[in-house]
Amino acid sequence: MHEVGENAPLFVEAFYDAGEALKRQHEGIVVPDVTMINHVLNTHDAGYEVNPLQATR
Repeated sequence: MHEVGENAPLFVEAFYDAGEALKRQHEGIVVPDVTMINHVLNTHDAGYEVNPLQATR
């Protein structure tokens, strides 16, 4: 995330990806889900949203 800190869309993606990786590695860990991340982004008029269905992996 540090490496993409100057690029907001990449930072948001890296934040989401990090949370998903933590969930896969540690059963029971609680991280912000897509709804929460998008709520925060919307509340602050960030102009971005996380949409995992559009991921190109």
